[in-house]
Amino acid sequence: SLDPPQETLAKSIGEGHRLLSGVAGSGKTLIMLYRAKLISKLHPDWNVLFLCWNISLGTYLRQMFDNIAIEGKFENTNVFHFVGWVRHIYEKNGWFFPQLTGTDDDDKILLESIDRLLKQSVETHDKYQAVFIDEAQDFLPEFFQAAKRFLDKKTDSLLICSDEAQNVMGRSWRSLGIKITKRRTVDLEKELGGIQDEYSLQTNYRNTAEIMTFATWLYDRKLPKRKLDDTISYIEKVGRSLHSGPRPELVIMNHREDEWYSAAAWIKNLRKEENLKWGDFLVVFPGLIQSSHEYAKAAFENEDIPYYLVAESFMAKANLNLAEDTVKISTIASSKGMDFLAVAFVSADLVTYGPRNKKLNEQSKPWLYSAVTRARKYLYITAKSHTVIEKRLTEAYFKAYGEYP
Repeated sequence: SLDPPQETLAKSIGEGHRLLSGVAGSGKTLIMLYRAKLISKLHPDWNVLFLCWNISLGTYLRQMFDNIAIEGKFENTNVFHFVGWVRHIYEKNGWFFPQLTGTDDDDKILLESIDRLLKQSVETHDKYQAVFIDEAQDFLPEFFQAAKRFLDKKTDSLLICSDEAQNVMGRSWRSLGIKITKRRTVDLEKELGGIQDEYSLQTNYRNTAEIMTFATWLYDRKLPKRKLDDTISYIEKVGRSLHSGPRPELVIMNHREDEWYSAAAWIKNLRKEENLKWGDFLVVFPGLIQSSHEYAKAAFENEDIPYYLVAESFMAKANLNLAEDTVKISTIASSKGMDFLAVAFVSADLVTYGPRNKKLNEQSKPWLYSAVTRARKYLYITAKSHTVIEKRLTEAYFKAYGEYP
C-alpha cells in the first residue's frame, strides 16, 4: 500500500505529458497503478490504458491493480503488455494479427504491425483519454509512437515511468522520440517537499538496507539518472528503507548444475527456518543458455519443490498466477517490475556482454541491479568462479560489508 507521501504524489501529478523517474523500490509502479485507478474512478467515461513491455509483468500488474483499495468496477481500464495491446487493437477492428513465432522474425513482424497501426485512422471509440507506460526504458521508439497515436489529444494525459539504472537497452529519451520539459517532470530521486513542479521520493521502500547497499555498490554507489536534456548524471545517495534483514549470500561455484542444486537447497532450508511459503520465492537467471530450465527442473524435482517456469513459453507468462504457492522461475527480463520476499539469482556471471573474462561491459550493470533488487528481504546469488561478473559481485560485496563472502 502507499504511504502518505506516495499517495499525495499519486493524486497530485496532474495531466499532460509527465515523466515519473526513480530508483528501484521507490514505489513508481504502485504510484502509477494507484493513479490509473483513481483516474478511472474520477472519469468513468474515459478509456484508460496501462502498458508495460513484457507479458509476465502485464499479468503481475493486473493482479496488483485489482488489489488496490479503491472501490469501483473499473471496466474502462485496460492493463496490457505491449504486444497484447497491439493484438487487442487488431482484433477489435477485425484485422488479422500475424502469429508470432518466438524467433528473431518477431521484431520485424511486430514493427510491420505497428506501421499499419500508425497509417490507419483511429476511431473515436479506440482513443484513450489517459495512457500510462511502465518500465519505459524497455520500449522502442515505434512503441511510443503507437501509444501516442491512440492518445486523445483533448485530454492528452500521458504518464511515463522509468529507471535509468535498469535501462538494459541503453536507450535515450531523444532516441525514443520523447520530449519532456522540467515543468512536466516528476522526479522520485529528489526530496519530496509539498506539491510542486518536480516531486521526489528518494527512499527505497522495497529492499532491506542490506540488499540496497549491495545493489548500489554494483554501480559504485553512483546510480545513473537521465536528465531532462538527455544527458546522464548520478545519484550518489539513496534513501534506504528502515527495514533490515540478513546480508545477501554470494556463493561462487564451478559448475552450472551445482548452482541450481545449491539454490534449491537454499530455498528449501530458508522456507523451513523462516516459515515461508513456496510462493514467497523467485528464482531469476540471465536466460542465455538453453540448459537452464533443464537444470532447474532436475534440481527442484530432486528437492520435491513445487515450481512454475514463467519464461518457458508465451502461455506460461500469460497464465502467471502470483497466488499459486509455487516457486516462480524466470529470466531477469521477464521478472522486471516484480518483487518477492526471497530471491535466488542463479548464474549471475552470464550477464556478461562481449568477450568473457576481459572487460566488464557497462551493459551488465543494469541487468545485475535489476535482478538483485527483485528481493525484498532474502537474496542468494550464485556465479561461476574466475569470471568478470564474479569479480564485480565480490568487489561490491566487500565494499558493502567490509569483508569478502
